[in-house]
Amino acid sequence: MLMPLLAQENLRRAQGPAGQLTKSGVQATGLTLNWKCPA
Repeated sequence: MLMPLLAQENLRRAQGPAGQLTKSGVQATGLTLNWKCPA
């Protein structure tokens, strides 16, 4: 359950400072989801 929460927090941090960082947040979220669900 911690993974989705961290993903959401990363998105918030990305959207907070600048829009450019949002892409990094999305990539981090994708990696997190892939790590949680390898399928």
